[in-house]
Amino acid sequence: MDNADQARMQMKMQFSMVNSCFGDCVESFREAQLSANEKQCLTNCGNRGMQTMQIFGQISQQMEQQGAGDRF
Repeated sequence: MDNADQARMQMKMQFSMVNSCFGDCVESFREAQLSANEKQCLTNCGNRGMQTMQIFGQISQQMEQQGAGDRF
């Protein structure tokens, strides 16, 4: 996978995470501002998503390194 493919995949994952967090955390559009609970939920959800993406990236790199070693 080249850098452009990796960037596209990362952007798709981030977009998916934002949509998921927003759907899970934002309860209504009755107020002009997010409630304190909604803000906290979005922060927690975003942090979990970023941690997951970091772990995924580390595993992906390890798999690529192992795969490269298997080819030779």
